[in-house]
Amino acid sequence: MAQRGTQQLKAEQEPLESSMETWREERVQHLREALAEKEEQLSRAVERRHMRTVAHMETLTQLNTTQAALKESNLKCASLEETLHSQQQEKEERHKRELMEQEEGFNQKLLVIEEEFVRKLEEEKHRSNEEEEALRQQLFLKEKNSTNCWKKSKINITR
Repeated sequence: MAQRGTQQLKAEQEPLESSMETWREERVQHLREALAEKEEQLSRAVERRHMRTVAHMETLTQLNTTQAALKESNLKCASLEETLHSQQQEKEERHKRELMEQEEGFNQKLLVIEEEFVRKLEEEKHRSNEEEEALRQQLFLKEKNSTNCWKKSKINITR
């Protein structure tokens, strides 16, 4: 009977063990599938993170390139502004010199014209004085002649 109880117990345990074994296998299979799914999710997440990192690095590289180009452009702009300012100063100085030279030339011409005018005025004054003196002498001579004539005519009349 003990043997029979053991056999019966064994017989009852076999389906139970078989059922447990099936459950374990299913559970292991389910865990393997879940693990595979999690590994796939992790792989996709790692790939997305890698892609974001690559995109971030490309953006940083582009930003650095743009900043370098901007810096170079700003330096070039500053250099051009300095050159323009220098050229403008030179142009203003040259124009100022030209104006001063013109003014000096005009002043010299004006001085020559003024001297010529004063000379002609003096000549005209001298000539006018000479004409006036000549007219006075003529008038004096006429008066003298007239006086002499009058005296003669008076003498003649008195005689």
